[in-house]
Amino acid sequence: LGLPTIEDEPLPWWLRWVTKHAVLRGVAMWWYGRCHDRIVLLGTSSTFKAFAVMERLAPRAREQVVLLEFIPAPGGSLKQRTFRRLVTMPVLRRALLAAHTLSSWECERNAALFGICPDRFVYIPWPLACAKDELRPYGDRGRRVLASGRTLCDWPTVFAAAEGQDWELEVVCDSVDLPLVERLNMDGSAIVHHEVPLDDYREMVARFAVYLLALPLVEFSCGQIRVMDAFRAGTPLVSAAVAGLYDYVDGESASMFPPGDAIAARDCVNKLLADRAQAERLRCTAFARAMTRTREQYLVNVRRLIELGPGYCA
Repeated sequence: LGLPTIEDEPLPWWLRWVTKHAVLRGVAMWWYGRCHDRIVLLGTSSTFKAFAVMERLAPRAREQVVLLEFIPAPGGSLKQRTFRRLVTMPVLRRALLAAHTLSSWECERNAALFGICPDRFVYIPWPLACAKDELRPYGDRGRRVLASGRTLCDWPTVFAAAEGQDWELEVVCDSVDLPLVERLNMDGSAIVHHEVPLDDYREMVARFAVYLLALPLVEFSCGQIRVMDAFRAGTPLVSAAVAGLYDYVDGESASMFPPGDAIAARDCVNKLLADRAQAERLRCTAFARAMTRTREQYLVNVRRLIELGPGYCA
């Protein structure tokens, strides 16, 4: 972002070691934050949680905290609800300057959740492309269908949708989801990859005829990175119609289905595989829209938020 940070200061070696560990980094941010105008943290990170505990025990900050990509989930476990009530809420009410949300409707929701003025929450959409991106040719991608993800992946819907179809289904998951994916793929009908390096994965997305994004019904931002990867790759998107993607996809940039509806997801995929012209329209519209939300502009907006607070206009 080009802003001065604690990393730019002549810190002793032991403190540089501390900053490499999330919890200790949160404590260091709290301590050194007293000398800075802004304390910028990722809103759901362990670093922020450690910072919040320290700030709750020994308050220092006064409306100088900026939280980026703040995606709190309503409800949660008893432990999560207790932490939010006893630590996060009082800290944010006292110290929050601005919190960045990835969905427009989350501003009002988060304000009600934490008892904070809605003006403190600023919607900056996740980028969907880079300025230098060019639309890749569609070519002949056969009947290859890709589903992927690390979090909030509705794998049962993916495999139920593909059951009995002649798709060449491939799945990319992480090690946590791998046992579930392997159980769902007992017949070996899909090719399963896990822990694929990011650059390899993004090249991989561009080789498929359809990208299937199955997400569970949740009331917070989710799936934006997978939407970005599909749009940048020029791969037609079939997506669950969840609230977290309301600001990112619609019927003109993706084929959409109700969350958890495997039959509807199957129909969407089959229609795109059968209708190349429709697939081409979807991917071209998606790419054109993605180019209006570039990574470069996203970083400009985040920097403005940090420097100017919630009063700036994206």
